[in-house]
Amino acid sequence: MEVKPGCTFGRLRVLRKGRSDSKHLWWWCQCSCPKQAVKEVRADSLRCGAIRSCGCLHREMMSRRGNHFTPGTKFGRLTIIKETTAKRKGHRWYLCRCDCGKPATVSNGGLVNGSTKSCGCLYRQTRRTAGWKHGKSPVGRKIAVYSAYYRERSLCRNPNIPFFEYYGGRGIEFRFNNFPEFYQTVGDKPDPDCWLMRLDSDGHFEKGNLHWVKRGKKRKPKKKKATQVSSCQKDIRLA
Repeated sequence: MEVKPGCTFGRLRVLRKGRSDSKHLWWWCQCSCPKQAVKEVRADSLRCGAIRSCGCLHREMMSRRGNHFTPGTKFGRLTIIKETTAKRKGHRWYLCRCDCGKPATVSNGGLVNGSTKSCGCLYRQTRRTAGWKHGKSPVGRKIAVYSAYYRERSLCRNPNIPFFEYYGGRGIEFRFNNFPEFYQTVGDKPDPDCWLMRLDSDGHFEKGNLHWVKRGKKRKPKKKKATQVSSCQKDIRLA
């Protein structure tokens, strides 16, 4: 199709000739959108349909794509208030209100993939304990209750440490699967002078048989008494 003033290509109406070079010719065109934008378009782009508007057609098509969320939809701590008119980087943006009360403008991609869950308050809160072991103390430092957990577990399960024979060697078991379960049962150490002890010294390390006691009241582990063999018995065995 020949390009000349008055011709229409998509939403563009040709006005007049523009610049040219040895290979191409440009035409000034006006878009039929409400903005009535005027732009210079190359003639071959008009003929093949590569350019059909001032850019409004592409924006409308992109606005119909993607996710559409209604006000009141909740993502993490964010509740959508409304969709904003601004379109940045090809995404829809929503005005949201965080549970802490602050507003936040978030892209639909950030809401869908979960990369944005709050106005920033969640990040600030989690950074305080992000490097903490079991959420109780910074990595590299042990709290008293974790030291008790590690010590009692080793006494029952590690035959290479001293005093194993008085605990695991006697069949006493450590019946906690992990530290959170242990901590939920015994809680924090109430006093620096306390030890974690069993109510029944012959019982297992389990729920209902553990309590904190003052250091002075700590009982020593029971030792197996070595059986003495009399000289008569030795003679009988040797016979």
